[in-house]
Amino acid sequence: MMCSYQKIEKFEYANALLRIVGKEEPIEQYLFKKSIYHLIDLSLEEISVNAKDEKLKDAVQQLLISHEESADYLLQLINSQAYSDLRDQGRLEWTQSAIESEKMRQELFNNIKDDVQRYRHLVASEYEQKRRLYQEFIWSKIKSKGVTSQDIEKIIEYIPNNFDAFLESIPSLYIRGRLMFQRFKDQAKPIHRNDVKDTAFLCTAIPYCEIVVTENSWVDYIKREKLDIKYNTKVFTDLNELLNE
Repeated sequence: MMCSYQKIEKFEYANALLRIVGKEEPIEQYLFKKSIYHLIDLSLEEISVNAKDEKLKDAVQQLLISHEESADYLLQLINSQAYSDLRDQGRLEWTQSAIESEKMRQELFNNIKDDVQRYRHLVASEYEQKRRLYQEFIWSKIKSKGVTSQDIEKIIEYIPNNFDAFLESIPSLYIRGRLMFQRFKDQAKPIHRNDVKDTAFLCTAIPYCEIVVTENSWVDYIKREKLDIKYNTKVFTDLNELLNE
């Protein structure tokens, strides 16, 4: 599954609120009801708006207006200089995220002594950051589902009284928090941009894929937190390990 993790995160945040009032949308409808654009690891509309490189904007715009949904056409984009420019831009963003994560790790371990409180602070901080980032999408999704003023009151009352359960109802947030906390505890290794990137992909692959193949350290973290059991996902470091199942 290659659906953009950013799109799944947005959906999960809105769906967690809708679930409180019984109006959530099955994840399968969201993942598979759209075109091939929705299933590649690019948020094309967002790239066309936010990309700083004009060549990249032009390439994405041509793809969007072409209505061409063949994998070959997408492969042309991926092999283009525009996509290479995008990857360079992404590396800078992941590097900055790694710096911010390292700073958060130092704050957590210097200022909070209890692991339970460290985790809660980490996941609550992540929730608040993403809630602000996705606020416009969340409210548009809620309105489209006909949420009433009574529903809003129920949501507002529910969250403070069930905060841990509410955070856990957002799989990408819950898994990200658990994996990053395990990564933070390994203080001998500085946070690398690939750690941030891997976590972003894993926190959407684990709950929605039957099989996940990743590096040894991530398999270890996943199994420590029993995320493979929780989400009924087979986790390997080598796809050949399936032969022994």
